Amino acid sequence: MILIDTAKPKQQLILTLSEKVTVNEPEYLLAFTGDATNDTYQITLSDKLSLSNSRYDLFTVDTSLFNGIPAGFYTYQVYQKANSIIETGKLLIQIKEAEPEIISPIRSEEYLIYKP
Repeated sequence: MILIDTAKPKQQLILTLSEKVTVNEPEYLLAFTGDATNDTYQITLSDKLSLSNSRYDLFTVDTSLFNGIPAGFYTYQVYQKANSIIETGKLLIQIKEAEPEIISPIRSEEYLIYKP
């Protein structure tokens, strides 16, 4: 499962793509469909950090690409250049809300007063 935390400016994705690629110089496309809404979104995976053909591929994704996409669970597919799916799985977009400000109460001799 991929977790996208939009509170962070960049997110690293670890995928296993190189071992399944069938074309030279693949261009990866991450497509995901909302489980609740069936809305589909696409993001190009271009910032690959792992250069060797190791066990995994490491990508850096700017989380601003997920602005405007509702939080929730998605099913994702990663396509290679030849439009064939090479990986599928689940994706969770998590949008952190700002923490509410906690205001300490003011005590008087007769009343306990809370400021808004």
